[in-house]
Amino acid sequence: MADMKGAIAEAAKECLRKNGGRKLTIKDIVNECGITRQTFYYHFSDITEMTQWIIERDVEKFLTESDCAADPERTIKGFFEAVIDGIPYVRRAFKAGYRDEICRIIEKEITILLERLIGSDGLYGGLEAAERRTVMRYHTYALVGILNDWTADDTENIDMIVHRVYLLIKGEAGA
Repeated sequence: MADMKGAIAEAAKECLRKNGGRKLTIKDIVNECGITRQTFYYHFSDITEMTQWIIERDVEKFLTESDCAADPERTIKGFFEAVIDGIPYVRRAFKAGYRDEICRIIEKEITILLERLIGSDGLYGGLEAAERRTVMRYHTYALVGILNDWTADDTENIDMIVHRVYLLIKGEAGA
């Protein structure tokens, strides 16, 4: 079943590549994938659910493969790249009225990333649990904001942006 979901997701990505991210439809996806609408609906209830699955799959794959302790800054960059790859789907879901749901998914994935980074780097060890949660929430919402407003110029400057984000997370901004 996961293989068919993956095939559907890849067909959706191909449709977005072909039409520049405009007006993705289930008809386009099933034609690209060579399946029936019934098959699509067996795996996903709608395009938004498919978008959620794509984001979660891509980010989870990245987090599973990354080594936060070895290179935390590279881990952040890889995370950004995984999320940026999904931006056309995210924007489509936003237009369809699913902004809150998609933001919650991204917030969840960012929180998982931050927990791994903070744990591997030993950051915020001197803080109480409640203080760490507040710091995590702060960084989560900051990263959601950055990714929400991501532009082509940001993609060109991703290394600089990631470096600044890393310094902020480490508490070394301006150092």
